[in-house]
Amino acid sequence: MDLLVDMDRQRTSGDYSEPVRVEPHTEVGQIARQYNRVLDAINETTAEREVALVALREKSDALELLQKITAAVNRELHLERAYRIAVAEVCAFTGWPVGHVYAVSADGTTLTPTEIWQLPDEPAFSEFRARTADTRIERGAGLVGGCAVTKQPAQVRLPDPTGWFVRGDAAAAAGLKAGFTFPVLAGEDVVAVLEFFTADPDEQLDTPMLELMASVGTQLGRAVERRRADEARFRTVVDHMPALVMLRDLDGRFLLANRRYEEFYGVAGDAVQGRTLREVRSQFGAPVWLDETEQHDRDVLATNRASEREIEVDVGGRTAVLASIKFPIPGPGGETVALGGIEVDITERKEHEQELASLVRRVETARDEAERATRAKSHFLASVSHELRTPMNAIIGFTRLVSRKTAGRIDDVQHDNLGKVLTSAEHLMMLINDLLDLSRIEAGKLDLHASEVDVGALVDDVVDMLQPLAAARSLSLTARTTGQLPQLTTDGARLRQVLVNLVGNALKFTEHGGVHVEAHRAGDGVELQVLDTGIGIPADHLDRIFDEFEQVETGATRKYGGTGLGLTISNRLAQLLGGTITAESVLGEGSTFTVTMPAHAPASLEQRAG
Repeated sequence: MDLLVDMDRQRTSGDYSEPVRVEPHTEVGQIARQYNRVLDAINETTAEREVALVALREKSDALELLQKITAAVNRELHLERAYRIAVAEVCAFTGWPVGHVYAVSADGTTLTPTEIWQLPDEPAFSEFRARTADTRIERGAGLVGGCAVTKQPAQVRLPDPTGWFVRGDAAAAAGLKAGFTFPVLAGEDVVAVLEFFTADPDEQLDTPMLELMASVGTQLGRAVERRRADEARFRTVVDHMPALVMLRDLDGRFLLANRRYEEFYGVAGDAVQGRTLREVRSQFGAPVWLDETEQHDRDVLATNRASEREIEVDVGGRTAVLASIKFPIPGPGGETVALGGIEVDITERKEHEQELASLVRRVETARDEAERATRAKSHFLASVSHELRTPMNAIIGFTRLVSRKTAGRIDDVQHDNLGKVLTSAEHLMMLINDLLDLSRIEAGKLDLHASEVDVGALVDDVVDMLQPLAAARSLSLTARTTGQLPQLTTDGARLRQVLVNLVGNALKFTEHGGVHVEAHRAGDGVELQVLDTGIGIPADHLDRIFDEFEQVETGATRKYGGTGLGLTISNRLAQLLGGTITAESVLGEGSTFTVTMPAHAPASLEQRAG
C-alpha cells in the first residue's frame, strides 16, 4: 500500500524527481524498480527539454538584439544615433552598465574617443570619462587597439597588472572590475571599437556571448557600410548641385552640408557635421540671421509643411540674399525625422531687379514728362488752331467774295493770284482742322457719339461726295457692297471721316486708273477696303505711314502736298471706335487700306452715347 500511496502522491504533485521505496525480493519491489526506471527516463527527458528551452531562449534573445540594432541603424539618419542605440542595447542585454565607442581614424592608424557613452551614474564615472576623452590609442595598442588589429572580441579583468588596459587606474578608481570589446567591421575595415565595463568581479562573457558580440559588430558594420555607400552616392549628387543643400536632425544638428554650402559660408565639413547652427555661429554670420533661420526651422517642423523665405546673410564681408526653402524629411513610418533645406544665392538677381525697378521708375518719369509735354503741345495746338480758324475763315470768305465780285473786271494774272490765295488759305484751314482733331484725340477730349449706322449707305455717301474730285483728276471712283452688312453701333460721323480721309488720300496719290471701295461682313462686324492704282508705298515705309506728319518722300509725291496727319487721325479714330486700319502696297502698282470695325463700339463710347 505504501508504494501505491507514493505513486499517487507523485502523480498529484507532478514531482517525479524522487524514486519510490523498493521492497527487495517481492513482487511489489519488482514493480517499484520498473516504476523508478520510468521515472529516470521522464526526468532525463525533462532536463534535456529545459536545456533546449534555455538555448532557444538565448538564441531568441540574441536574434532580438541583432534585430533591434539593425533596425536602429536602418532607421536613424545619423550614425552617431545608431551607435548610441547599439551601445544601450548591448548594455541592457549583457547587464554590463558602462559602454563607449572608439572611432577609427580615416587612415586607420588611430582610435579616437567619441562622445557616445552609456553610463548608469554620470558623476560616479566623470574621472574615467575625462581620462578616456584624453586617450587616443594607436592601432594595436592595448585592449581597444588590439581589437582593431585582431578584428575579434576581447575581454580583460580589472585591475590589470600587465598594463594592457591603458586606462586601468582610472577604471579601478571608478570601481570597474572587468571589460570587453568588439570591433565594428565595414567590409574588411574596422571602423569603430565598442567597449563595455562592469563592477561585478565575477562577470565574464562565455564563448557564445563573445561570438554574439562579434555578430553584433558585423551586423552593425554591414549597416554602416550600406549607409556609407548610400551617403557617398547621395553626396556625389548634392556636391555637384549649384544650390546650397543641407540636412539637419530634429535637434538642429547638421547631418549633411554639400560642397557649395561649405564654400559659400567658408567652413569645412568637420566644422559643421554633428553641430548646431549656434555651435558654429561665428562662421555663419550675425545672430539676427540665426534667429530668423531657427524660427524658419521651427515653423516647418510645427506645421510639417515646406516653407520658402528670403533671408539676408553676411558672408565674406558682403550681404547676400538667399531664397531658402525648408521641408520636413519623413521616416519609414511617415513621422518627421529630419529637416531638409535648399538655398539659392539670388543676390545678383535682386540687384538686377533693383536696377530694373530703378530703370522702370526712370522710364515712368520720362513717360510722365512726355505725356505732360504731349498734353501741353495738344493744348497749345488746340488753342492756336482755334484762334487761327476765325481769321482764316474770314480770309477764305473774303477771298471768295473778291474773286466772285471781280470776275471779268481784273486781268487773268490778278484773278489767278486770287485763286492761289484761296487755295493756300483752304490748305492752311485743312491743316488747322487736322491739328485741332489730333490735339483733341491726344487730350482725350474728342467728342464721340454712338448710334446705329448703315454702312452701305455711308459708303455710297462718301463715294458720291468725292466723285467731283475723282472726275476733276480723270479717275474712276466706284464702290461695291458684298452680302448683307450688319448694322453697326458706332460714331457714324467719325467713321465717315476715316473713310473720307482714306478715299481722298487714294485719289490724291493716284494719277491713272482709279479708286475702288469694298464693304463686306467680317464676323459680327464690317471690313471696308480702299483700293487704288496709285504710286504705291515702299515696303520699308509701311510701318511709319500712320505716324504724325509722315509722308513717303519721293519725287512723285512732293507735288501732292498735304499735312501728313490724315492717316494718323484716321488710325486714331479707328482705334477709338474699337477698330483697326492696316495697309498693303506694291510700289508703282497701288495700295490697299483695310478698316475693320466691330459690331459694337467700346462700352465707354456706348455708355457716353446713352
